[in-house]
Amino acid sequence: MKPVSAHKRNGGDSINDLEFATHIASCENALKRFVYYKMPSKADGEDVLQETLLTAYLQRSTLKNVDAFKPWLLRIASNKCNDFYRKHVKRQEIAIESDAVLENSLSQSRYGLTVVESVQETLAMLDPKDAQILSLFYIQRLSQAEISRLLGIPTGTVKSRLHTAKQHFKEVYPYPPKQQY
Repeated sequence: MKPVSAHKRNGGDSINDLEFATHIASCENALKRFVYYKMPSKADGEDVLQETLLTAYLQRSTLKNVDAFKPWLLRIASNKCNDFYRKHVKRQEIAIESDAVLENSLSQSRYGLTVVESVQETLAMLDPKDAQILSLFYIQRLSQAEISRLLGIPTGTVKSRLHTAKQHFKEVYPYPPKQQY
């Protein structure tokens, strides 16, 4: 039988608990930065970190080369982040039977559910050009090219008007976005 080197292992061998803890400690900061960057909140990041560490510990026998521990761990973290967003999207889906319910309370926008009334009130307070461009892009879901053709203006102008309109909307909208960690 061939001796196993310190860096490469056979498929059946796994790193022991002390080696695992040492490797985790060596890349802990990179792992936390990676996960916190990907997650919408620190609490979600902590949940994903915990799942990542548990999965890595349970699957440590699949690590073939200890020198590749960090990329192996970051790949697990990336997969756990993707799992989080898949689950999150499924939870956000709401079955609405009637269009009247949708028009009166909530609307699915590009960025999740919004309160239609407050959005409509905010749009009414904006300059007509800002309200028009935001309505075409976010409510009617037209592309920038379609808006350009419809209004007879260059696509670059559509982009700059959208940017300006979004800034004005943020200043007036009564519900500020949640703080990201």
